[in-house]
Amino acid sequence: MTWPGWMDVLPALGALLTLLGASLAALWTLTRLLRPMMREAAREACEELYERLKRNDFRHIEEGLKALGDRIGGLEGRMDGLDGRIGGLEGRVGRLEGRMDGLEKAARKDRKAIESRLDRFEARILEAVGASRALGTPEPAAADG
Repeated sequence: MTWPGWMDVLPALGALLTLLGASLAALWTLTRLLRPMMREAAREACEELYERLKRNDFRHIEEGLKALGDRIGGLEGRMDGLDGRIGGLEGRVGRLEGRMDGLEKAARKDRKAIESRLDRFEARILEAVGASRALGTPEPAAADG
């Protein structure tokens, strides 16, 4: 068997490449002609799918979002309630601070009164000791320890 030479194969190869180029050009021209119809068909398919999803899935999403909004609203209500409680606690703390200030003032007055009484008691004791010395009453003996 003898192999064909390049000159025998080139015309067939050229014809094949020409056929391939012509096929690609025809396909390109066909897609350019059919592009508006393909675009419309794709748009209709997408719209139909969107309507189907809107009827089915979007309802669930909307319900979920509404439930989430309700939960957030409930949390906001709770937060407002907590803010009110904190405000009440702040008021109580303020009243307790006022009471503590009043108690401190009363304790200072009581301390002064107690110191005054102790001073008078000490003066009376010293006066009694001085009077007993003046009368010659013996002082009690110191305890031996």
